[in-house]
Amino acid sequence: MKPRRPTPSFPVKTSSRHRFSRSRFSRRASLGFTFIELLLALVLGLAVVTLGIAVTVGFRNIFVQDTATLTADDSVTSALDSLGLDVWQIGQNLGSVRNFPALQVSNTGPSGSSIMVVRQNPLDSFRICEIPTAAASPVVVGIQLNPPVSIDSADADNNDLPDEAEDNPTIAAIIAAANIPGCLVTPSSDDLNNDGWPDRLAKWRDYRLNNNARGITTLGYAFDGANVGAFFNYNGEANTSTTTYTFTGRSPKAGTSVVVTRYTVSSQQAWNTLGFTLADMQRYFLYLSEERRYQLSGGNLTLAVNGSNNAVSVVSGLDTSSNGFGVQVTRDDNTQLVNYCALPAQTCAADQTWARIRSIRVTVSSNAANTNSGIRSAGRVSGDSQGGVGFDAGATTQRQLSKTFFPRAVMSF
Repeated sequence: MKPRRPTPSFPVKTSSRHRFSRSRFSRRASLGFTFIELLLALVLGLAVVTLGIAVTVGFRNIFVQDTATLTADDSVTSALDSLGLDVWQIGQNLGSVRNFPALQVSNTGPSGSSIMVVRQNPLDSFRICEIPTAAASPVVVGIQLNPPVSIDSADADNNDLPDEAEDNPTIAAIIAAANIPGCLVTPSSDDLNNDGWPDRLAKWRDYRLNNNARGITTLGYAFDGANVGAFFNYNGEANTSTTTYTFTGRSPKAGTSVVVTRYTVSSQQAWNTLGFTLADMQRYFLYLSEERRYQLSGGNLTLAVNGSNNAVSVVSGLDTSSNGFGVQVTRDDNTQLVNYCALPAQTCAADQTWARIRSIRVTVSSNAANTNSGIRSAGRVSGDSQGGVGFDAGATTQRQLSKTFFPRAVMSF
């Protein structure tokens, strides 16, 4: 075993180079960082903070932009959903009445935007059964005969006119009117709840009273079945016009009485002011008209019911230019029109009837400003050259959406 070398008892000397290096490090540690080191650290810190702020602001702008886009989309979608149901019901319960102005479109709204009026007939129609006795008198829409009677056909003088009718012209005219299709009221079949009202007329009455309770005018439409028609304010009905007539002369029923009850509808306007000739009104039909008018007003898409002056806002935040609300009608010959049976027409020309509509394209554009604490959004959503979505810095968010609708009643033609 090799012997262990003894540890020297004297101090070990350190070189002067090592002593100098240690003393210089100690002096630097006590003095701190140099100016260049501090400046470099400050620049790096500012770069990191600036990058962090830029990323935060960028994410915030994207969030604000997305929020505004969703809001704009909601506005546009809700507008089209509201319109779609009304367009779908255009011409309801009108049968073959082609000239009724079930749809009227004009580009005469604010800034050239569209005005669209859609109408439907919510209930059954009535025939005018008798010639009105005066321009402002109610019109007869139903006649009840009690007991039910008819004119005897005996013609002793061979003049092609029944003797009973010659001797009882008033009763004969009433019976003839009652025999017009839809005019004769038979309680057993027309008044099933025995309330003294024909069920069809009771529905008209209830509809009018319901509108009155809501502050809405009830509109009617009188139409001659060909090409003459006009709107009127329907304001009442009656079932109290009862008269007793007695047969006389050569009638087999001489001395027999018949009670005639007339059911009437009244208007706030005199009939002759609507352009009707009273003598022709026995061939007219009466319809109820449920009207809904859409148009742009100050960036709001408004809805007025039955000509009301108290239009309600359906959607706000729309573009106030002509792009805010636009309607285009495609006819059965593929002609596209922005004016169709244009207001204020009371009947539609043969080439612009609702029966010839094939589709209705509605376009709405929203215009939502994105501001929050004074910071504006990144830009306007628009289509770029690649067909994608781009942003124009510093603008507002605009969203445009179009939908095409098909009135279901047109399928009956």
